[in-house]
Amino acid sequence: MQDSQISTGEQPSWLECESDWYSPKRELIRLKRRAQARWLIITLISALGVSLAILKISRPSKSYTARVILRITEGELLRDRSPVVGRALADYLLDATLRTEELIALLIRNDLFDPSSGKSEVAAANEFRNDLRVDVYRNYFAIDRGYAEGA
Repeated sequence: MQDSQISTGEQPSWLECESDWYSPKRELIRLKRRAQARWLIITLISALGVSLAILKISRPSKSYTARVILRITEGELLRDRSPVVGRALADYLLDATLRTEELIALLIRNDLFDPSSGKSEVAAANEFRNDLRVDVYRNYFAIDRGYAEGA
């Protein structure tokens, strides 16, 4: 206590007293004593935590399937200038709309391509394109051109 407090009779607040007692070394010693008194509980909790962490890390990554529905329209249908897609609309969409340069940009932008894997960007884009599947529900281009059923 300070001399001014003794002479006036003022008591220090409990916060001032507590600050003198706190030290990191004292706190670590206290935690060590508590852990020694409860060694079985500490060991079990530590083993459980480590096993859960290892289990989470060792699980294989999940794979998700996405479904994207596109509706493609053509403003002006000219028989002599428009590409004839007929029954191969799915292949046409894969080739014309998913060009290699755009797929490479998509893979890099979404961190789906790892340059350290040793694969080239083109090979990764082709592999990604091979994983895609396009189903045509109704080919209105084929119906407008006179193909039956628009398949």
